[in-house]
Amino acid sequence: MENETFFDRIKQWVKDNNTTIDALMHDAFNGEKTKATYYGWRNRKEIPSGAFIWQLAQYMNVTCDWLIAGNESSLTSKYQDLINSLEKLDDSAKHNVEIMVSALAEDVNKNVNKNIKG
Repeated sequence: MENETFFDRIKQWVKDNNTTIDALMHDAFNGEKTKATYYGWRNRKEIPSGAFIWQLAQYMNVTCDWLIAGNESSLTSKYQDLINSLEKLDDSAKHNVEIMVSALAEDVNKNVNKNIKG
């Protein structure tokens, strides 16, 4: 799909995994998010925050790069072991990583939304 979006990739993942958007959101966010959250982002044509993307990608077992842009960058592949080892970090270190990822994703989000709105 040439014009595949963040939301198209989620929709395809849901289909491939024989589940629903509602179940994905509930399970990925321990009941704290609903499909309304997903559809709110989709209807505004905005990519969610970095923390949201990070948690969703972890649950889906995909990379943030794939979820956001639909591709695997060589940087992501190179650091896949580091990404996989994040689960072993203590809570303080995880929090620091979430802050860094969130800041990076916010920058990406601004650029993507700027391009979407043209």
